[in-house]
Amino acid sequence: MLTAAGVGVAMGFAGSAAATPACSIYWTGATNANWSNSGNWSNSDGGTTAGRIPANTDFVCMSTAPTRTAITLNTNSTVVGISWPKSGSVSPALTVNSGETLTLGTSTTTAASSIFSLNNQGGTVTPISGETLGLGSLTLNSATLAGPGVVTVSGTTSFSNSSTLGVSGTASKKARLVTQGTTSLMSGDPVYFYGGSTWENAGTVNLADGAEMLNEDSTDANAFTNDSGGTLAYTAST
Repeated sequence: MLTAAGVGVAMGFAGSAAATPACSIYWTGATNANWSNSGNWSNSDGGTTAGRIPANTDFVCMSTAPTRTAITLNTNSTVVGISWPKSGSVSPALTVNSGETLTLGTSTTTAASSIFSLNNQGGTVTPISGETLGLGSLTLNSATLAGPGVVTVSGTTSFSNSSTLGVSGTASKKARLVTQGTTSLMSGDPVYFYGGSTWENAGTVNLADGAEMLNEDSTDANAFTNDSGGTLAYTAST
């Protein structure tokens, strides 16, 4: 079981990222909700179909008036970054399907990314070194959050069905998670830590009776840290 240690200052994961690049491809959702459908993408804001899906050289943006704002990642994809924050009435929501991997950043190019809502349903999301990912909300359902880029969640975070921070046997993919809103851990929904992964709480974490955070590979650097001002709450019947 991981130890929850209170500290007086935040751990300072923010780091630095390269300047935001220009958008090179836009989601329109003109055809359906699938990332893999080229008809959903345009080379310009609200333009005609790009005839392709994002490549590892693309910085992905959201059209000003997309047909659909719910996107399903149904294929493995690597992009430089994504800029999908909430904008007016447009609230982008990305679901990562089971078995699929979204990699943000490449070995040569990284950029700050943002997604209003990320729902990882059994897939893997990996911001690589130097990449930061800001989320409005995060759901991990039997899913993996890898790294070593930093993921910061301003709103709610939800874990279910044995989700994982980091990748077993791959220390270079240790996760860096910072939660600033409310997170609830329920009994039977453990969070597994691998390879020196860290979870920093700057908001509120509610632990149900029987909730678990597990140092699954016995790596000393695996850690949960409660910031000064953060709340770790445990409620039980006895």
